[in-house]
Amino acid sequence: MNLLELINARAEKLTQMKAFNNENPTMDDATLGKYNALNNEFQQLNRQVSLAEAENILADQVDPLLNGGNLDEAAAQSDYIGAFVNMLQGRQSVEDSLLLAENAVHTGVDSEGGFLVPEEWTKNIFETLKDDSDIRKHITIKQTKTTTNMPIDGDDIEFAWLAELADYPELQPTFGMKQLGAHKAGGVVLISREEIFDSVYNVQKIIENKMRRGITNADDKAFVTGSGTDRPTGIVTATTQEVVTAALGISYKNLVSMKYKVPPQHRKHARWRASDAFLEAVENMLDGNGRPIFTEGSIAKGTPSTLLGFPIDADNNLDNTIALGKTPALFGNFKAYVGADRGMLYVQILREKYATKGAIGILVDKRTDGDLADVKAMAKLTIGA
Repeated sequence: MNLLELINARAEKLTQMKAFNNENPTMDDATLGKYNALNNEFQQLNRQVSLAEAENILADQVDPLLNGGNLDEAAAQSDYIGAFVNMLQGRQSVEDSLLLAENAVHTGVDSEGGFLVPEEWTKNIFETLKDDSDIRKHITIKQTKTTTNMPIDGDDIEFAWLAELADYPELQPTFGMKQLGAHKAGGVVLISREEIFDSVYNVQKIIENKMRRGITNADDKAFVTGSGTDRPTGIVTATTQEVVTAALGISYKNLVSMKYKVPPQHRKHARWRASDAFLEAVENMLDGNGRPIFTEGSIAKGTPSTLLGFPIDADNNLDNTIALGKTPALFGNFKAYVGADRGMLYVQILREKYATKGAIGILVDKRTDGDLADVKAMAKLTIGA
């Protein structure tokens, strides 16, 4: 049987054991023998599942390296992942698991008694973040190891046309500097014991999916509206070019003003990002010649919706109400916003703390920063009185 078939067979055997136990609240020797036989079959399936999972993980690590890769590195990663999973499932003591992990990948073990997520898992999580996070598809993402200085564009300069032997003009460009640091976001992911032992998915995928959703939800909000205090500076906070509407509404004129707030060099890469409330307000809006300014896209064809000819994305991290002082829409070149991911994910396993809930806690933290590299690249719409 393959891994999925083994997991399904194990789950079915556990269901049989539960039903047998419910039907026989008290057991004589003969009945207990039947229960023990079911339990032995369950334990055998459990061992087969563990072996199949280990084989799959090892294959994932070794196969890409067979063509000129480092097999010692592959074996170390596999041992480290095995120790990590054993620690989760309680198959080994924390101390034994940490010892195995330290022998395999020394840098993976933290002196405080926790684990760094195996490198392969971290790679998988970061590679798939764009699948979950729409904003990451459109901004610039960098991997950093230390605090990074980010140059900020200032005033443009212009070279002069020169006659023969003429002096070159001295140009003084203006620019600034911002630092991208590392703000920490984290939480405790609870995973039930049933998910760990009985799910048709392996433990790695369960943890990866939950971590990715937690990271996405925190990052997306911060990249859009973060205050810059203990979290990234969001695009709304960093953007200084603003169009203020009149009379608690949005007009065609406001949208045209937004478009021309952004200079041509950024406008050719521009797109809209807006809440559902904004989309509802503009979807049936017409231009001065009675033509719709909004065009519905097609998911099937992979074509985006457009507003004034520019792609538009829905994002309810922006204000989802048309009310005084709210910012329901952005327009500009989102590549001018830089998000900085610092290092690896870190986790600690909290088995005892959540034992009474029938769950295992995984404390996760990730460090990220972000800011706008060129304020001329973006404009925001604010609802006025």
